[in-house]
Amino acid sequence: MGFLSKINKLMGFSKPVTPAEKLTTSEIPATEQEFQRQLQQQIGLHFSELAIKSDGKTLSFYNGELALESDVFERTEHPNAVVYGLRLCLSHRRFFPTGIVDCLAGIGSTDAEAIEAGARNYVGSVFSVVVEALTGGHEPLLDFRTENGALWHTIVGPLHVQGVWATRSAELDDTLFLESLKPLLLPRFELQPFHWLKLYISRQPSGELIGDCFFDNAPWAEGVETLKKLAAQWPEQGAFAGQKQFIMFRNCPATGLAEECAHSIRADADNADGHLQLPFEEG
Repeated sequence: MGFLSKINKLMGFSKPVTPAEKLTTSEIPATEQEFQRQLQQQIGLHFSELAIKSDGKTLSFYNGELALESDVFERTEHPNAVVYGLRLCLSHRRFFPTGIVDCLAGIGSTDAEAIEAGARNYVGSVFSVVVEALTGGHEPLLDFRTENGALWHTIVGPLHVQGVWATRSAELDDTLFLESLKPLLLPRFELQPFHWLKLYISRQPSGELIGDCFFDNAPWAEGVETLKKLAAQWPEQGAFAGQKQFIMFRNCPATGLAEECAHSIRADADNADGHLQLPFEEG
């Protein structure tokens, strides 16, 4: 199933007016430039003192130590919505040079609204968590050790919800996925600066459970099965519900990696590039 076909099913869209299509050569530059502009605007709203450089394809921060590449690769049009397939890769030269990859949907009543929604979604989740991880943020109560004795700090991203959860916020627990997956997750940890976990799970009105779980960009089937078991217990059977979250793990200063990372990302704070304001607060 294609990316947007899966989104259409998850969101319950009826047959689109136009099928999922790749953008034409003439459409790509203008659409991707608009996505870059929206990303830059959203980052500026949350991190007002963070200087951003753009070459039209990539946004870079701190003299290129951190770089964000983005692609708009697909579009569908429905009677009341436009859906764009968006791909992003956030990389750090030393700590995750191959990048943290995310694919998401931008949904809106117009093309502009869809692109803006995708940028807002990304900056309010993956980007903010990565920045917090790179600049030393974490919750001490969520610290843990792996069998080799390494200590890890956890940066839990905001829990994005859909369907029935929009009116049941008092019942949400933003650490439930973390705690449920941790026994299966810890044996996968290798001694490196960072690991990350990206997950999504939904329950359709029919009861069908659809989800994804990625550990360091790789699909994790065992993780998906755990998420499905949790979603099967959600309230209001027969109604659509969904939850999405991004979590990052940083090797603690005992290895020297976190200290190096904080120094690296802040190295230009006293220079023209400015500095970040933390902690991050979602707008």
